[in-house]
Amino acid sequence: MNTMRKCNSGPRHISFVAALLAFLFVGSPLFAQNSSIAERLPTNTFLYMEWRGSGFVTDAEKTNHLIQLMEDPAVAPAWFALATAMQKSMAKQGPNGTAPNAASLLSLASNSMVFGVSENPDYAKAADKKPSPVGIFIVYDAKGKKESIEQMKALHRSSLKAGNKITHYQFGETTVEEEISGEDHNYTALDGDYYIYANLKSQIEDLITRFRSDAKPSKSVADSPEYKESRKYVAPGSVFEFYARMPNYKQWIPDDPKSAPIVKAMDNLHLDRIHSFAMGVSFKGGATRLSGATLGDTSAGSPFDFTGESTANFALQPALGESMDFSVSRLDWAALYQVIRGAVEGNLPPQQAAGLGAMEGMAQGYLGMSIPDALKLFSGETATTLAVGDDGSTQQMFILTVQKPDQVLRMLRAVIGTMIATEDTSGSTTFLDLTYPYKDPATGTQRRGFYYVAVGPKAIVIGKRKAKVRAMMDALNASGDKPAATGIFADKEYLEMRSVLPEKLSALGVTDFRALPLDKLVANFVTQMQSGAGDVKGAPDLSWLKGINGDLIARHIHMSVRGTWKDAHGVYFDWYLQ
Repeated sequence: MNTMRKCNSGPRHISFVAALLAFLFVGSPLFAQNSSIAERLPTNTFLYMEWRGSGFVTDAEKTNHLIQLMEDPAVAPAWFALATAMQKSMAKQGPNGTAPNAASLLSLASNSMVFGVSENPDYAKAADKKPSPVGIFIVYDAKGKKESIEQMKALHRSSLKAGNKITHYQFGETTVEEEISGEDHNYTALDGDYYIYANLKSQIEDLITRFRSDAKPSKSVADSPEYKESRKYVAPGSVFEFYARMPNYKQWIPDDPKSAPIVKAMDNLHLDRIHSFAMGVSFKGGATRLSGATLGDTSAGSPFDFTGESTANFALQPALGESMDFSVSRLDWAALYQVIRGAVEGNLPPQQAAGLGAMEGMAQGYLGMSIPDALKLFSGETATTLAVGDDGSTQQMFILTVQKPDQVLRMLRAVIGTMIATEDTSGSTTFLDLTYPYKDPATGTQRRGFYYVAVGPKAIVIGKRKAKVRAMMDALNASGDKPAATGIFADKEYLEMRSVLPEKLSALGVTDFRALPLDKLVANFVTQMQSGAGDVKGAPDLSWLKGINGDLIARHIHMSVRGTWKDAHGVYFDWYLQ
């Protein structure tokens, strides 16, 4: 690795990465960098996703490792196979079996597009029949792509149900097409260089006005305080962005006595403490970066409570050093339970309130302690690791820090006692062998599966490989207050990537692509998807993925490091792919 750059990924995100590669692998010329479409969106937009076009990453192509992988000549056969698979799939849907040109459709990704949701101002007005509370819209920069858009519209018209009606009307100099399906109305228009879709008439007319002129509108979503604050945490030069703010959801709840408990429950959840969410994906430099934040008031008594406080080290790190892929988080399960319980407490009818109290009483009798006390036994850290079998199958292991292990063990015996086949103790650790029946999805026959649980003085380890469970527990028991850095935590590349994250984190994740058997993972993924799809109509052909060589991926992409942290103003995250 040369210099540090940035982003996220992992073996469990193969389908997302494949889709991203497909969008970016475009044979058509790339456009120059463009300004954000979001800067023209109406002020009542409370959610949008923007793709700024593959032309926006032109300057990063020579250094970004993910872009280099996508443009490697060795990947070209996979792109050809993907295009062929897409063309065959579209041929089944097109009029008279004719497929639109797959290459031209893929090239649509070179232009910018935004999908958004806005509040409908007409919803608050008195009316015999309430309209939709929200409007959904799409704006696409159609420069050089109008022919492809017409192909897609023709494909859509060919699939319309009988009885659907299409009409047109003029809004200024723009022709608006209205599609009527029962009570649903959808509007589309091609205005200058922009193709616009909306499900509200007032909405598409506002969007046409906003995008008709070269000058930016006087007010837009970009002028809101929530938007301006969130921009600080989005990766600079992001090619993909997501933004959301908390809408005035109470206006969507009917104003009647029956709805009062719902309003009170929402108030008790303190959703108003969540102000906005934003994230962006950037290809600037050698690495890819995904960063963002959920902003708001993180004081006690809100959904923010679930994210634990940030610390410099995790107690579970000694068990994770030899893992190829892991995530460890500080989570407050007891606080989350209290927030959820507070949302329903006092809002239930007498019969349901009595039922809730009875359920908690039964749980206390069964567990030997209250539910909050039981959750407090799991003292804050939760980790998952990924193991890969010889056939490319994956198995996860789970590790949780605990306090009062004797009480944890007693609770486990109460909850899963019928599954415990054997139990033995070694030193300060108790091992439980669990067995359970399941149906083999391939043969349909009944079989018995096994899980192994180790309860030690610091943590509980759960997995399907007994030797691995024992090894992880031994590593935890042998570690002192300041365990030595081993495995991935001593790796030079990891240390360089970790240094760009804050010292104190609430969550940390690592994927070491150099150690993963990527060929086996991809082959097993394709097999599982195809066997699951069976003869499902329209199931995608994923055999093209087998053409992506694992050694090639590992040559370009080495490691992913991701972190989350929390302060009084929000929860933040940065994911880096190098």
